Amino acid sequence: MSPAGMTLRPINIEDGPLVLDWRNSPAIRSVMSDQSEISDSDHEIWLEKTINDSTRIALLVLERETPVGFVQFRLLGPEVAEWGFYKSSGARRGLGRAICLAGISWCRDNLTVSTIIAKVIQTNEVSLALHTSLGFKLISETQWTELSGESGVPDGHSVFKMVLT
Repeated sequence: MSPAGMTLRPINIEDGPLVLDWRNSPAIRSVMSDQSEISDSDHEIWLEKTINDSTRIALLVLERETPVGFVQFRLLGPEVAEWGFYKSSGARRGLGRAICLAGISWCRDNLTVSTIIAKVIQTNEVSLALHTSLGFKLISETQWTELSGESGVPDGHSVFKMVLT
């Protein structure tokens, strides 16, 4: 069950400009692994690829039918998904937590995974604290590599795991 008033739905091509606007806002870019501004053409390629890739789930978060954020899951196997999220530009305080709770709830209700993993840039103190407050646990580079299939943790990142119950 998502927080009151929150719904999530798959993004579509029409959502592209809105999601790009949020992603390119200085506040969001400053806490992303890739802090460069995304071009319209690169975003269009990403959006089409994401929509057509069954291992990627990209969701628009709505609060009382108003778009307020974005959550995505990348399925890494039958048990594990990596996630990421951000909120709309100028969003109210506390909305990030509500988006996360809605995303976790959606994952429990709609995916078969038992574990969500995340990598967070170490300068994003808000997201680091948020992950911990949501029940994510810091994990080692070895655990990250085993769960993600990646060769290591990107420099300047902390990695987390949440086991869904």
